[in-house]
Amino acid sequence: MQRAYRSALLWIWRRLYFGTVTVAGRLPARAATLYLSTHRNGGIDGAIASHAAGASPVPVAASQITRSLWGRWSGCIEVVRSTDRERHGHAKGERDPLADALARLAASESLLWFPEGTSNGGPALLPVKRGAARLLAAAAEQGIGVRVVVMGLHYQQLHALQSDVEVEVAEPPELQPAALAMVAANVRTDEIQLRIGNALRAATIEYPDARIQDAIETLTATLALPVVASRRAMLRLPPATVHGWTLRAQAASPALPLLAAFWFMPWSAAAIVWLPTLAIAHALTRRADRNNKAFIRSLVAMALIPLNLALSSWLLAMAGLHWPFAMLGAVVLLPVGLVAHRQLRLARSHTRLMRTLRDECAAHGVRVQ
Repeated sequence: MQRAYRSALLWIWRRLYFGTVTVAGRLPARAATLYLSTHRNGGIDGAIASHAAGASPVPVAASQITRSLWGRWSGCIEVVRSTDRERHGHAKGERDPLADALARLAASESLLWFPEGTSNGGPALLPVKRGAARLLAAAAEQGIGVRVVVMGLHYQQLHALQSDVEVEVAEPPELQPAALAMVAANVRTDEIQLRIGNALRAATIEYPDARIQDAIETLTATLALPVVASRRAMLRLPPATVHGWTLRAQAASPALPLLAAFWFMPWSAAAIVWLPTLAIAHALTRRADRNNKAFIRSLVAMALIPLNLALSSWLLAMAGLHWPFAMLGAVVLLPVGLVAHRQLRLARSHTRLMRTLRDECAAHGVRVQ
């Protein structure tokens, strides 16, 4: 029951908030697999990482999530961090998370772990905690064969509705059971921690500083470029070139939504039904922490879906439809409105100026398709 609830919740999350989720290098699901993922966007990372795993691994989550109203039935393995004790007054749980995780792997279950311990939307990977390394070291000592898969999560825009996501998936040979068994027991945990950090770093796009990160991410999102390939290519270019492109794109942006609305009139009409929900979600998360903003917005949006349906039904009824048909129309408009937001955003990237910028990027070796 917990697995079904968790799978349904994560599926709704992914479909509601994100557009296309592309998984590069997806591997077949197997028993006793430990999925190690970068942590970019708060609790919502769990929805993307679970989808990329192609299964429903049991997440290892902070007590901030497992003791929330919606998270207490999710069946996650609970970890009480120092921040949870300080901010929320959470006491340590009765079950040892490491022993619980080890028992589940021994029972051929799969786990999802975020080794950074907290989400990070910044320019570089955070230091890797020892928890996952201790788990793999204990598994090696007990002869439990654990397959390790590493995932890098890359968001087109961290907080934007219907933003695209790309996930890089790899199975590092240095983290597989045969390789770990060859490491001396007295240094095994430290060595595994180092290897996990290197594997996650290889799946992360690291920027020299936050300013360059903001310029590259803004530009690739505005031009709707492939997330991973274009950003890695731009890191090889002079920063002045990238900043110049970004300033030109931002200078044209204020007029673009209006142009897009006229270009895609049917889509813009459908997008209106989501405006009240989005306005409330944005207002409530204006001062939210950067790393949890999308997570909180998605929760607010899900909670407001009944209001959205009621408002849409009323508008359609006022337009002359009988109430049963108005209610059915509101249900249909819900997913159509999400697609509309995606189409309006894509429309911005195909105006004349944006096409010129895309051509210039392509001329510098940046992938644009």
